[in-house]
Amino acid sequence: MQIASSRDQFNPLAERYSQSPVHRAGASLPVLLELAEPKISDMVLDVATGPGNTAFALADSVQSIIGVDIAPCMLEQAQLRAETERKTNIIFQEASAEALPFVFGFFSLVVSRHAPHHFHDVGKFLSEVRRVLACGGRFVLADQISPTAESCDWIDYWERTRDPSHFLQRTVSQWQDLARDTGFSWIL
Repeated sequence: MQIASSRDQFNPLAERYSQSPVHRAGASLPVLLELAEPKISDMVLDVATGPGNTAFALADSVQSIIGVDIAPCMLEQAQLRAETERKTNIIFQEASAEALPFVFGFFSLVVSRHAPHHFHDVGKFLSEVRRVLACGGRFVLADQISPTAESCDWIDYWERTRDPSHFLQRTVSQWQDLARDTGFSWIL
């Protein structure tokens, strides 16, 4: 089965994702917000922002947010919503999670929600997050997980059947190992 690019998969679906109740306010969003502990002084990076749902949820609690995504149509939806809701502290720009165009230590908070299972090089993504995160900064990730390592292949097969841009779903222990290998301290 061929894996489609996230850009090809999500550009045609951008408007639907911007209206999706699960993506706009699903169960993972309040948990991410609680763990992020946003502060008004925070400079935030939302990686794979899609139509900006996580960025909008944080906007009133932080100084500024940059939302990046590889799918320009998703960013168009996010920008349209920012204009409609008059959110002036959010900027959206096209960028890959594995090659973030920001300087070392710029952000006090980095978030990514419902996206890393699409990334082809999660190690590079985590290294990039580590690079752009300020000393003492926080990184909060919410993504699908597999219950066991033995179930990963089966789950990935069916996820790719549903969504050809799906790359790899991991277990909690796999995420913990990746985080530790990149120099993060695992909190939860």
